[in-house]
Formats: sequence, C-alpha cells, structure tokens
Amino acid sequence: MSAIAGSFGYMAPEANDGDEHTSLAEWAWRQHGEGNPIIDALDEYIKEPLNLEEKTGVFNIGLTCTSTIPSSRPSMKEVLQMLRRIGPVEGSEVKKVGTEYDVAPLLASANKYLSSNTCSKKVADDDGDYIV
Repeated sequence: MSAIAGSFGYMAPEANDGDEHTSLAEWAWRQHGEGNPIIDALDEYIKEPLNLEEKTGVFNIGLTCTSTIPSSRPSMKEVLQMLRRIGPVEGSEVKKVGTEYDVAPLLASANKYLSSNTCSKKVADDDGDYIV
C-alpha cells in the first residue's frame, strides 16, 4: 500500500489515475453528454423535484459558461438575461433554508440596480441612500 503525503484534500495531477473527474465542469459536461437527467447531477440538498425547470436552466447556463471555447461563453450581461428568463415564478416568495436565502426571487428586481458598461445611474434604495 502506498500513500501520498501533503495537504489534506490535495491530489497532485500526476497522482490522478484518470478514473476520477478532474474538475466539476468536466463532470457536468460528461453528465450532459451522456444524456443523464439533470436530477442525477443535483446535490443531495436540492434534489427534490421542486423548481426542477429552474434548476435545469441554471445547470445549462453553467455548462454554457464553462465551454472549452472561450469565445463561445456568454458575457455576464447575457448570463443575467438568461437567469432572468428562467425565473422567478410569479408569486414566489424568498425562502429561508437554514441560514441561506433563495435568491431567485430577487432576480426580478435586479434591473433597478444594474448599470450599463458605458455609464452608471444612481438609484435610491428604500432608506434613501444612493446606489451607483
């Protein structure tokens, strides 16, 4: 039996025998390429079928953003537009899960805080403070 010494959780590239995925993006692309259902790729904590359409959309955006051809990746402005098309569903609420909040409902109001590449605009928040 042999052991590799070093930092916990670190594996030197030369020690990888090829049986394991070397990156999450490669693993996700493999899942997609094999035609596996999106639910198989989801983390156990979010695996329930609730909002599966939105989860599928976000997964597909992630694939697009990790394309091996950099020129085919969307800009952040395009990513925001894609995310806004996905959700939230009308009447959805912000749900607290542990200490985390579901931010999907917040995407609908994100446009008042956005600025273009060439200029920015001041927007007053609820307290009267300006956000640039």
